[in-house]
Amino acid sequence: MLQDDIAMGAIGHALKALRKRHLLEEGAHGPAFIALSSPLVHQGSEWKDKAGNLEVELQHCYKSQARLSEQLVVEVAESRASKALVQEKEAIITDLQNDFTKARDEYSLLKELLEEKTKALELVISENQELKAQLEQ
Repeated sequence: MLQDDIAMGAIGHALKALRKRHLLEEGAHGPAFIALSSPLVHQGSEWKDKAGNLEVELQHCYKSQARLSEQLVVEVAESRASKALVQEKEAIITDLQNDFTKARDEYSLLKELLEEKTKALELVISENQELKAQLEQ
């Protein structure tokens, strides 16, 4: 039994020594761990700053896009109004062209009638002069 107690004591002593050694080794790695984690923390803050800047830039893009959308809506409405106005003016031009064609046709007809009546009048005047000449003889 004495040997068992001695063995148990030796095992316990070895476990304490291992724990102590483990703690010392962890302590030895502490500065390296801090040295490695410091750039990561610094880089993480840089990434956070970049993410914040990108978020602000994205908000500006959204605002610009909203302004452009509003401007596009206004310009589309103006374009539609202009298109309606152009169509209205084209209809007026078509009506005026039709009226002009009718007036030109009527003018041509009246001109022909005038020429016929002028020829008839000249004929009547000529006959009248002949009759006067016969009467005077």
